[in-house]
Amino acid sequence: MRSNGFDLDQLRAFVAVADRLNFRQAAEDIHLSPPALSRRIERLEAQLGARLFERSSRAVRLTRTGEAFQQRVRNILEDLEAAVLGIDELVSGQGGRVTVACVPSVALRLLPAAIQAFQRELPRVQVRVQDDAMQVIALSVLSGEADFAIGFAAGEELPGLQVETLLSDPYVLAVPREHALARRKRLRWQELKDWPLVGLMRGGGNRQLLERHLDDIALPLRPQYEAAHVAALLGLVEAGLGVGVVPSLALPADHPRLQAVALVEPALSRELALITPRARRLGPVAQRLLEQLRQQVGSGQAGKA
Repeated sequence: MRSNGFDLDQLRAFVAVADRLNFRQAAEDIHLSPPALSRRIERLEAQLGARLFERSSRAVRLTRTGEAFQQRVRNILEDLEAAVLGIDELVSGQGGRVTVACVPSVALRLLPAAIQAFQRELPRVQVRVQDDAMQVIALSVLSGEADFAIGFAAGEELPGLQVETLLSDPYVLAVPREHALARRKRLRWQELKDWPLVGLMRGGGNRQLLERHLDDIALPLRPQYEAAHVAALLGLVEAGLGVGVVPSLALPADHPRLQAVALVEPALSRELALITPRARRLGPVAQRLLEQLRQQVGSGQAGKA
């Protein structure tokens, strides 16, 4: 197969070398001899009119052109794979691939049961989960990299995207099980000032969303320790450095060392939402996974251990 004069075998050879930065190992990966692999790369460089690798007796590394070309080639090969899977989906009605983008706590607590039920029904479908920051998952849906996403419904409109609220995820206080506050069933937000606080770093979606809520009740958030991700925050709390405010989905009920204390006066929560593209309709397989997800949320099983 050729595309714009480029042999797909050459592109696969390029990706193999870019991954390994070692011609011998890359040749083994794609079942070629090293000289044959070198010839493919040389032909590709000749067609491009640019060197893709700097080669010496000690090392192989990508040139700037090679670095720029690398992601484009990966996209081409992934698009080809998706097209082949899509034809299979049309023929059988059961194959294909679905990509779901979501914030990390959703990947941890909400998606697994829905995917399990979905795979029992359509076992041949490949499911990819892309867990990342809110801005990244929104862009993934816009670009078509993800079929749909689950993220925050923060109130503002997302251009090109449709937002549908799925569920409310209340904020709770994560504390070690042996902590004095672990005996409390609930804690007022104002009482947090009496305890060292572990928080998320500024700039992240969760921190921005929480600060927006706390601004409404004139309560500043002053963490003594900060982490970039909720998992790291929970690790600091587990180490006894402080207590941490997290969405309830981020803290499973069966956590061996931490437990959740309800935060009240007021009870605050983040709204989790389904994010879909306005410009295109979901395919039948993606639509089926979405239905399973809605059933999971509607059954009240979301986030249970």
